This record gives sequence, structure tokens and C-alpha cells, in this order.
Amino acid sequence: MKKLLSIAAMLVTIQTVCIPAEQSVNPYRAEALKIQSYYRRMVTKGTERVVPELLVVEHTLRAIDTNLPKYFPNGEFTREDFIAIAMLESDFHQFEIGTSGERGIFQIMKIHVKGEKTWTNMYNIDLNTKYSMIIMKDKMRVRKDLRKTIIAYNGYVINKRGQLITKYWRSYLKHKEIVHEVLNG
Repeated sequence: MKKLLSIAAMLVTIQTVCIPAEQSVNPYRAEALKIQSYYRRMVTKGTERVVPELLVVEHTLRAIDTNLPKYFPNGEFTREDFIAIAMLESDFHQFEIGTSGERGIFQIMKIHVKGEKTWTNMYNIDLNTKYSMIIMKDKMRVRKDLRKTIIAYNGYVINKRGQLITKYWRSYLKHKEIVHEVLNG
């Protein structure tokens, strides 16, 4: 009986030791849990937000890290920029459909997609993330200004007085602040 108890205790110890090591190997899971925890707090406070799926958030973080060096090797945009945009556009809901038919986490519009097959697959997290960066890179090439580029991602709108509407920019800044606080706080 003592031998059985010591084996059981040893197994519990091994399992306890392995869990933190596994989490340290997967930083995406730890960050996704932090983001999901933020959404849980917001739902508890009574906001209209819905908690995103952990695997979707994790996959999005990984896709951002995979694509960011390819499209922005000089650091024009950061990881936090794209996480904030994902939060702002869809709250990490993979199958989100926008009011104008935009699809996926980064709300890609059909006019930005080359082929019908690509459009059909726009809910794919890797493809959606890649297209968000292609679009952002193109908008940055034209606008040459971070603020104007972020606004253009949502739609560059000028009011009747000729002023740029900056509501999206302000929302983006708020979300970027949230991302910084959630991941680093």
C-alpha cells in the first residue's frame, strides 16, 4: 500500500512539474489566455462582447508573428498593432461577417481578394492575417503615415467640411492600449 501511495505521489509530482514547462514552451497559449481573460472580464461587466475561442486567439497570434517579418521587416507596424486591429475588427471571431460583407478576424473585403477560391477561404486565419498585412502594406505605401494608414484600413472617409473622420483611429488607439496592458500588465 505504501509503495502504491508513493508511486501515486510521484506521478502527481511529475504531472505538476510538466504542466508549467509545457506552458513555457507555448507562449502563444499563455498570451491567448490573457486575452481571453480580458474578454471574460468585459462580459462579466455587462458589455456586448463574446469571449473568443482560445485556439482561435492562439492561432491568430501565431499567424501575426509568422507574417509580420515578411510584410513589415522594418517595423512599420508591430505585433500589438495587428492584435489591436483583430480586437477592433472582430474581437477574434473567426467567422465574423461585417456589415459590408467583410470576412474573418481582420474583416477582409472582397475587393482586396484576387480570386474566388481565395475569397471562399477568407475565414482561414492564416490567409485572413496574410491579407490584412498585404492590405496594410499597400495602404502604407500610398499614405506614408501610420495614422492615415490605420484609418484607411477601415475606409478613408472625409466629411463634408473636408476633414478626415478619425473615429476608427481613436478606437484603434484605445484597443492598442488595452493590448499593451493585457499582454504586459
